[in-house]
Amino acid sequence: MNNFNKSGYDFTEIVKKLAEKKEFDALLELAQAMLDVKRKKEISDENRSFGAGNFFYIHDISASNIFEVLAGVDESYTERVLKITTNTISKIVKLSNKNDVFNFEDPFALFDVNFFTLKVESERNAPDREDIKNLVAVIKTIVERNIGANCSNKVKVKRLFDYIDKIPSCRSMWRLRLFVLSLCPKVFKNELKDAFFRLFKEERYYDIISGTEYEKTLQRGFSVLSRKI
Repeated sequence: MNNFNKSGYDFTEIVKKLAEKKEFDALLELAQAMLDVKRKKEISDENRSFGAGNFFYIHDISASNIFEVLAGVDESYTERVLKITTNTISKIVKLSNKNDVFNFEDPFALFDVNFFTLKVESERNAPDREDIKNLVAVIKTIVERNIGANCSNKVKVKRLFDYIDKIPSCRSMWRLRLFVLSLCPKVFKNELKDAFFRLFKEERYYDIISGTEYEKTLQRGFSVLSRKI
């Protein structure tokens, strides 16, 4: 696919028509093809090290508006979207190098992202980075719709959280995980305890508390913990 040099603009019209007709089965098949991740040997070491370059065969996927459509699919399709997007981000994380604190180094630059306010956007300042940012924003939106809105259904929440739990950890995905745990503190009280007290287990503690997610999750979830440590 590298030889075809396709961009998201090539898919704008088909995404629009499928979305208008609510052909979500076709849209999800198209999304899975568009989000096909390059193999490790196809991405230079320089790009992986600095979070630059394109991880997909298609450039500027955001231009197609596929991320907006995925974030807004009908309720019955949201779990399939979560599966596609978490599988995609997992493949990208695995392209990076190993890390002492997490499983991998961050292969993308999301240090300025606040997962509590993140949403799909149409900016084109840095298309490759925006594609990753919007991919993660879709995951965040879907978990808000399915986990945050169903805290009373522990079985469903735990099952859906498994998609997040299987993403290989890097600093950005650790912060995403904290956000997800904050949505239903009572359901995730054991996971929250492990997350909060990890601060005392890691020598590089600043990796654990970097960003706003640790403090905001602490504010939301500390009260559900037992007094007994």
